[in-house]
Amino acid sequence: EGNGDEKGAIASYNEFVTRFAKHPRTPATYLRIASVLFRIRDIPTAKLMLQKLAADYPKTPEAQRAKERLAEL
Repeated sequence: EGNGDEKGAIASYNEFVTRFAKHPRTPATYLRIASVLFRIRDIPTAKLMLQKLAADYPKTPEAQRAKERLAEL
């Protein structure tokens, strides 16, 4: 993720959340996807990831962070 291969990181993260939707680390992975998307200035898609995280995993700390981040935008 930090080596300049943002698109590769996003692809890997997306594969993880698709294959392991019920994994305990999936909400955190959505936050990472959003973070990388913000870094490459894909704000609309980053917002969608945060919204999906908040909707699909509403009782997680990551969902709360997603809501906070959305409120800042």
